[in-house]
Amino acid sequence: MTADLNRRGFIGWGAGMLLAHALPPLFAAPAVSAEAKPIADLLIDRHLKVSSVSLAIGAEKPFKALHFSDTHLSLSDVHDLLAGEEKALALYEARRPRFPVSVQALAATIAYAGKKGMTLLNTGDLFDYRSEANLDCVGRCFAGKDIFSSLGNHESYGHHAREMCPQTAEAADSLRKRYETAIGNPLLVASRVVSGVNFVAFDNGGLERWLLRERLVAIKAALAKNFPVVLMCHMPFETEAMREAIARHESVKRGKAWTMPANTGGYLMGKTDAELLDFLRTRKSEIKAILAGHLHFEWQGEWEGVPMLVAGGNYEGRVREISFT
Repeated sequence: MTADLNRRGFIGWGAGMLLAHALPPLFAAPAVSAEAKPIADLLIDRHLKVSSVSLAIGAEKPFKALHFSDTHLSLSDVHDLLAGEEKALALYEARRPRFPVSVQALAATIAYAGKKGMTLLNTGDLFDYRSEANLDCVGRCFAGKDIFSSLGNHESYGHHAREMCPQTAEAADSLRKRYETAIGNPLLVASRVVSGVNFVAFDNGGLERWLLRERLVAIKAALAKNFPVVLMCHMPFETEAMREAIARHESVKRGKAWTMPANTGGYLMGKTDAELLDFLRTRKSEIKAILAGHLHFEWQGEWEGVPMLVAGGNYEGRVREISFT
């Protein structure tokens, strides 16, 4: 009996060894050709859609920058889900499939700017919703990078842990500081001079609603530097041409005629920005361009004679290379 069992066991072991040699390894790496591209080049080739434009704004020396907007990172970790309520789970499960390659698109964007030696100019909606996972991702990928950013409306959107859902000015300021740590610059208003051009980024996406007076004061101080100005914000400035472009875009997307509503607060700078807009009209001679996002399609036009460029959706790899002269 024992000899028979041992014999059968040996036969089984031998058959198993033969079968193991016949099967591919369970965790085998995919085949890589001898001429494989670096991962940065693969990401750029697969996920980036680059357009280009030139802007004459009075720069001391010509330079290039990469404008992108609306990446809509849709990440949640275990903490995000367990610290939230059922709405947090529903948000994660509903939104993430809408932006399946946002991480790859952001990686390609950063890689492309690095290869070209360009500053990154971001106009908001890096996140699709507030979450620790989104904050962690941005903090890690922006660390040490040459980037200048404004906030979007989705940075104040979501159903996650209470500490990420501000209901007061103090709570909003606390959340904004966490964003600033991850993103790398002040986010109510920030000013950065590049080659004699003053880039002024400001929040018009919703998180600023408790601090409209403070925002106006800070923008006035930023413009007092007396350089040519490029404004950066998420919500574009309203124009009739832009209203028509949005209506056309929405009509195509919905497959039926769509009319822009009279109240454009959800699409463009709204009534809460009226005082700021009035001030900016008095300084139009200094404002050489406006960079914005939010629409998810590229648009180029003017606001009261000032060139305005809206970036397409970075979640599908769209970026705009701008040559400033």
